[in-house]
Amino acid sequence: MQVTLFHFEDEPRSGVCEVISTLREKAKLRIMMLTGDHESSAQRVAKAVCIDEVHFSLKPEDKLNKVKAVSREGGTSL
Repeated sequence: MQVTLFHFEDEPRSGVCEVISTLREKAKLRIMMLTGDHESSAQRVAKAVCIDEVHFSLKPEDKLNKVKAVSREGGTSL
């Protein structure tokens, strides 16, 4: 029996780190990634797009609750 595994992954657009940096520094936004992906995938994507705060393995309601919690804290998020 032969098994073949393919892995496809989109490349982030060029300049995305500069955009994230500008939003963080000039607009003073708290940048975070909320995803249902597993930790390894989430961390890989976050690193590629220069996002330091990553929350992974989230269900849709978990994402909503995180956004609500950040809003209550008075933090600005994107």
